[in-house]
Amino acid sequence: MQAFYLWCYSVSWQLHENLCMMSIHGLYESEGRRLVRYFLQTCIVLVTLSITGCSLGSSTCSQNSDCPAGHICASTGVCLKVGPQQDGTGTDQTALLDIPPLACDSPLPGELMLNELLADPGSELDANQDMIFSSTQDEFVEFVNNTDREILLTNVELLVKGQVKHTFPPGCLGVGQAVVVFSGGTIGDPDGFGGALPVISNSSLTLTNSGAQISIRHNGVMLDSVTFGAEGAKDQALTRFPDITGEWTLHTETPGGLSMSPGNCSSGGPFPNCDGTIPPPPDTSDTTSTSDISDTSSDIGGDCKYPLSGSLVINEILADPPANQDINGDANASSSQDEFLELVVLDAEPIDMTGVAIYVKDALKHTFPAGCYDPNDVILIFSGGTPVETLFPRADVLTSDKALGLTNSGAEVRLQAPNGNTLDIHSYGSEGADNQSITRYPDGTGPFQPHSETPTSSGSIMSPGVCVDGGPYPECSLPP
Repeated sequence: MQAFYLWCYSVSWQLHENLCMMSIHGLYESEGRRLVRYFLQTCIVLVTLSITGCSLGSSTCSQNSDCPAGHICASTGVCLKVGPQQDGTGTDQTALLDIPPLACDSPLPGELMLNELLADPGSELDANQDMIFSSTQDEFVEFVNNTDREILLTNVELLVKGQVKHTFPPGCLGVGQAVVVFSGGTIGDPDGFGGALPVISNSSLTLTNSGAQISIRHNGVMLDSVTFGAEGAKDQALTRFPDITGEWTLHTETPGGLSMSPGNCSSGGPFPNCDGTIPPPPDTSDTTSTSDISDTSSDIGGDCKYPLSGSLVINEILADPPANQDINGDANASSSQDEFLELVVLDAEPIDMTGVAIYVKDALKHTFPAGCYDPNDVILIFSGGTPVETLFPRADVLTSDKALGLTNSGAEVRLQAPNGNTLDIHSYGSEGADNQSITRYPDGTGPFQPHSETPTSSGSIMSPGVCVDGGPYPECSLPP
């Protein structure tokens, strides 16, 4: 084994010498060092695999689908385990090779926006351009970088009906760039999607025509989500209009009149320069062609904006109130009435909460009356009883229309706009049955974890109406 390693080193040195002889102003010398480094890393991988008794054949790959779950295919042809680090790093436990950090920001809710979906390609839409008309393989989901900076794609997951269909390998998404995830087949022309990144999903999307929920998330944080119904079975895509920020509608009802536009704006032009001209109101007398997705304006009443995905988030959930603790202050310690949800407004502008609904296990629990909430407002919703508002001076305290029913064993909690768009969603499991809340950390944007385990909680088991550290929102302590 030592002789093999020395051989690797010898070949590396000879490679370095030969490249340096060809040096032109240091260009090839720098390249030579890089090649030597990767050659040595590959040698170390081989040595380590031999020592640990691992089979090289089971660890080599040519594409991500050749690797086991949670792994990606590196440029060296070795399957690497991708860890949860937000900078894109991850190390295989059987190798000493690492994925270089990427110089782009981790996505936050509302920064990667679902923009178009095709559940019913019919027999005339070859969406992936592989010259095969397929009712399954031509299904696709498109999302767009809605920021002015590059966004990390590493570990971003695409989910359909709660099942992970695709996990992205290390990479960054450019400013205003789109991603199109096709259900199958092959990409006919990778450059034929207006500068977008076209990929084939790890597993079939299965976008049923009758409806489904589509979500994208990163390291447990939900970035965007949409639920569609029978309007998906119209032999055309559903799209936001205006692109990225607007409400969902049938694609042919946008000004361009196209049936789909994978990787491009709804008009067919490249992102991010989309034509956001609002079309005239549709003729409501012909109910047979009306979309099931409402066309609600992005501004209501002129005082506050219509809520979009990520503008309102679930920040804390208490499913298992500790025994003998009266959380809502009504002098009645209750394992059901003291359950609560804490919501936070992340939008930079006031949002209209009229008709926003809370669902638990797909059952409607609360509908907000007419009114607006300002940025950084906190909404505390108890399951029952008569909450004492003065105990929570930093929050708007409410009692849900119906008991929340946050079962200790787990449940899905969803915030839904009046037009059916999902504003935020979180599914928890047995971690809810620990006599404490689960909370986002950092507040508002981080993944959920047991309250007492967050770095700034000082061991406290809940923080209704305030930050994890007990301070007022948004002046929350950041991770040390």
